[in-house]
Amino acid sequence: MKRNVLILFLLLTSFMNSQNVSSLGNDDEEINRLKKEISLTKSDSIKSINHLKISGLYFKNGEINNYKFHLQRGKLFSKNNAFLKAYVAYNEALNHLNNGNFDQFYNEISKLLPQLKKFNNSTSSHLQLLIVQNISIYHTINLNYDLSIQILMNEGIPLAKKAKNYTALGTHYESIADSFYELNDFTKSAKYYELAIESYKKENEKSIDLLSICYIYYSNCLTQLEDFVAAKKILNKAFDILKKHEDNNLYPLYYNALGEWNLKQKRYAVAIENFKKGLKIISNSQEINEESETFLSLTLNLAESKYETQDYNESIELLNNLTLDTEDHNKLFIYKLFNSNFQKLGEYDKANSYLEKYISLKDSLDNAIKERDYRKIEAKYNSLEKEKKIIQLEKEKTEKEIRLKNLRLWYGFVSITLLIALILFYFLYKNYKNQKRINRQKDIIHEQNIEFLNSQKEIEIMQAMINGEEAERKRIARDLHDGIGSRLSSLKMQLNQLESKKINTQEFESISEGLTKSITDLRRTAFNLVPETLSKLGLELALKDLCFSMSNNNVSILFTSYEIQENIIESNQITIFRIVQELINNALKHSNCTEIIVDCSQNDELFLITIEDNGIGFNTNDLECFSGLGLKNIKSRVELLKGKLDVVSNSCKGTIFNIELNVQFDHPKNM
Repeated sequence: MKRNVLILFLLLTSFMNSQNVSSLGNDDEEINRLKKEISLTKSDSIKSINHLKISGLYFKNGEINNYKFHLQRGKLFSKNNAFLKAYVAYNEALNHLNNGNFDQFYNEISKLLPQLKKFNNSTSSHLQLLIVQNISIYHTINLNYDLSIQILMNEGIPLAKKAKNYTALGTHYESIADSFYELNDFTKSAKYYELAIESYKKENEKSIDLLSICYIYYSNCLTQLEDFVAAKKILNKAFDILKKHEDNNLYPLYYNALGEWNLKQKRYAVAIENFKKGLKIISNSQEINEESETFLSLTLNLAESKYETQDYNESIELLNNLTLDTEDHNKLFIYKLFNSNFQKLGEYDKANSYLEKYISLKDSLDNAIKERDYRKIEAKYNSLEKEKKIIQLEKEKTEKEIRLKNLRLWYGFVSITLLIALILFYFLYKNYKNQKRINRQKDIIHEQNIEFLNSQKEIEIMQAMINGEEAERKRIARDLHDGIGSRLSSLKMQLNQLESKKINTQEFESISEGLTKSITDLRRTAFNLVPETLSKLGLELALKDLCFSMSNNNVSILFTSYEIQENIIESNQITIFRIVQELINNALKHSNCTEIIVDCSQNDELFLITIEDNGIGFNTNDLECFSGLGLKNIKSRVELLKGKLDVVSNSCKGTIFNIELNVQFDHPKNM
């Protein structure tokens, strides 16, 4: 069990505070971040989770008082939350590790796993991963490698894949590889080391230490398979990682693996140098315990190398410096190496004493293995007996179920027949209702089509009336201008010629003024009927001229425009002109205003008109009744261009007409 101490340090005494199974970052920074988050949040659940995470970090670092304080705070905020209670129970179980009671720790966390499976959140998934890993390690410590592999295969790996936690996945694969290594199945061990390395690589820098450890143990496995070329390549990869971290404490582990690689090839001198380098690093380090398993492995490998180079006294001295408070398989190796050294030195009494210790411990271990195997056989026998009883009960249960099934089939047949009849009746009724609804919808659609056609017809009639009205206006304006207007102008010129003759000047001026006024009124009437500026200068200038011509000494009319295009069709221009003309006329006649503002603008097909006066206003609720104001005519023209009319009137602030019209163009606009 070459990895137990390291795994216990990384996993059994810690809880992950990120996406990793074990947090290898700066614990102090993480603790400060979690404390700050606690101070900022009002959620008791978040406070509880963060206190428990801090508790786990303090436990990992051996600060038991802080661990217990934050455990109690986490418990206080957990209240009646079932998930948080399970989380608290896990952190409480950690205290058994502090007391070295692994069995109690195992019993308590095993009960938590079914509870945590009920909760679908990331923290629960991480906690389940950690518990599965710890259960696996517990079985490994007790040499139950099969159970360790089984729990990781059935629980840990599927859970890690689902959570996409590649550090956890790599750790599970590596633990399986370690178990196969202890079972001397180096081929399978190598396979799972490769899977672990692939998983660690997906986490990049997060799993750098775990990746380098995995490379080292993978090389050990390849060394045992005597694939020395591949083993050296893997060791080189581990070294490439380690040399980027000069203070990395994994160098002794690396030199131990490199020494074993040379020792296996009988390069004893090089192997001795490798082992000595590893031991020197440990002796100079304040962070690596000289009683660690790495130190023990380096010393034993160095002692074996000394034995192989016939330096028996040096080998014995190295063994004497080791404590026998270690695992039984290490003791066996120490006793055997003592025996071999003393035999080579001819000290047979000492050699025999260590041989007796070796045989006694070996027998004890064999008996323990036999007893464990016996318990497995007994458990298997009891399991078979239970299976027989279960099969018998299942048989009786099956017979009862067949009888009940036949009875249920009969009732089912009757029920299905009735159900089919009910369903058929339901569908017939529903079809009748649907058909009725469809017919009603058809009637509604038909009525809507008729209304639409009527509306279209009304619009066509309205357009025809307006077109007829405009045509008649043009004819009258032309007759007035070409007929009466010409005659009046001719008459005025004749009068002007008589001015040189001796006619009463006052009478002449009166006749001339009357003619001038008649000509002006005639031109104004013709302009109102058909404004010449509209056809000659375009809509924008026609509107501007309209506002100027309708201004007087009492009322000022201000006209503003924005982006009015020239290619609006003539009928639309006339409609717009008439709307503005009618609204100005209404304001002049009825509002008693002193100022009128006319604003026209265009945005593509949308034409906007705003006419505002400061007059006395009127009641907009009676809008339909104001036929005398010409509003009906205005509304008809707005509807003709599929527009909208909005009126805001107030006795204090006057009246505002907002009109939106949809216009058409003679040809496509310039792009």
